[in-house]
Amino acid sequence: MQVKNYVACVNFGDKYGPKYNKKLYEMVSDNCTIPFTFLTITDDHNKSDRHGTTFVPEHHYTGWWNKMHLYRPDLPVADGSNILYLDLDVVITGNIDKLFTYATDNWATINDFIRLRREMHPPTMYNSSVIRFRKGQLQEVWDEFIKNPKRKGGDQNFLHDMTIKNRPATYFPDKWIRSYRWDIMENGLDEETCVAVFHGEPNPLDVEVTEKEEWVRKALHLS
Repeated sequence: MQVKNYVACVNFGDKYGPKYNKKLYEMVSDNCTIPFTFLTITDDHNKSDRHGTTFVPEHHYTGWWNKMHLYRPDLPVADGSNILYLDLDVVITGNIDKLFTYATDNWATINDFIRLRREMHPPTMYNSSVIRFRKGQLQEVWDEFIKNPKRKGGDQNFLHDMTIKNRPATYFPDKWIRSYRWDIMENGLDEETCVAVFHGEPNPLDVEVTEKEEWVRKALHLS
């Protein structure tokens, strides 16, 4: 039986409107040759793109803690399916097939971008802007979270603490996924980079597009 592939996003609250879902779907379609289903986990059906599947859970959490819905057992995805999660504020700059095919014997994520501001070797934390896993592979994260949903801290710290001892992630190569604010603005876009992460400010649709950032306009199909 062929394993299905999903690209998932999470959209709760007022920060990102439907246009971010639409842009993400378009960018994935432009840059992925592997068949996929687009999955939106949201608090409002109106935020989802008309393509793919929408899941509106009964309970909503604060901010980034809504990412925990990714790991719940009743997600409308077949067990064992590949799920590639992408934050809504990423810009896809190249083919992302390798995010599905890299190190498939384990789940994978990014080394936290704080490495660009500190000398940290080896990496010590996750960044949850890009995560790839199989449905059911990280259910213990959900099972522990749901015991006390009103948590402090951040989802990526929680994900790290829940998995680092018994199920540590494989890190995607650093050059594949870059921080716009802390790396690309200073050093330019590497030809190996396929995802630029716009954590913090600015959001990608708010970037003042100069000649140097023309790749942003091209990726987002901005006029």
